[in-house]
Amino acid sequence: MINLHKDIALELNPSGDFYSSVGNNLSKYKTFVSLDYNDDYLNVSFLCENDTFVSANTYTKDNDVLYKQEVFEIFIAQDDAAITDYLEIEINPNNAIFLGVINNPSGMGGSAKSLVMLDEELMHIKHFVTVHENSWSGTISIPFSLLSSQFKSSVNSYMINFFRVVLKNHPLTNDWSCSEDNSEFICFKSTISSMKPNFHITNSFTQLVLK
Repeated sequence: MINLHKDIALELNPSGDFYSSVGNNLSKYKTFVSLDYNDDYLNVSFLCENDTFVSANTYTKDNDVLYKQEVFEIFIAQDDAAITDYLEIEINPNNAIFLGVINNPSGMGGSAKSLVMLDEELMHIKHFVTVHENSWSGTISIPFSLLSSQFKSSVNSYMINFFRVVLKNHPLTNDWSCSEDNSEFICFKSTISSMKPNFHITNSFTQLVLK
């Protein structure tokens, strides 16, 4: 459980530890996440270190297929015994953002999972990214008005997880896509998928309580 107090920033993982989606092994790719909130926004700040190929990312358009290259991702749902619907928010090193609502009735992803895209400007998400040498960082500010509209009520308890896709090898072309061979798929709390990377396993979500 994550207990977050208003207007007080909380570092979730001061050591930068993220874990493989497959097998729960500790990743060498340090990824730091911190949270804070105010009356209007839940703010997620992140630092993605050990990124040798950060300049190789080519997507610049919002709601494009950003997940095919390097991204930092947030999944957030209303606190419920059975998580079937959640927001998926992705951002890449070019400050392009992806915003959609996932319906995942099995809790395991796969072909039964569906996606409805949202317009991030209409939903008033704020976001920025700074690219450094071999790393990138940023903040995503999620309005509580968006959360209440999607989850049909104003709540102070959510279920959440954070993910990162990081490129391990220099791509040969500009239209490269991440794969198990060239990238690592890592999690704040591992989804422990058995054979292939899979972020969409909802029992890996952690409870976030706003105090």
